[in-house]
Amino acid sequence: MANNYTRGQQGARPWGTWEVLETSAGYCAKKICVNPHAQLSLQLHHHRAEHWIIAEGEGIVTLGDKKINVKKDDAVYIPVETKHRIQNDSSHNLTTT
Repeated sequence: MANNYTRGQQGARPWGTWEVLETSAGYCAKKICVNPHAQLSLQLHHHRAEHWIIAEGEGIVTLGDKKINVKKDDAVYIPVETKHRIQNDSSHNLTTT
């Protein structure tokens, strides 16, 4: 799979920010910061799985039909073609890597 990201690339979205920490031919590691009371859009990827590690804060991960409460040090595996999102219902930032 092609990786279209470069280390240091970053962006701002209505829900927060993202930054590329490292890339290689087979992976891309990002830091995602979700603002308080914000959420990512419900999404699905046809060619990649994702691993999220909660580095800071707490929130709710939608994984397929399930809703999973997550907090610092929790990890979530998102298989290919699985609908997913993360939301932050707290008043503090939620950060994943």
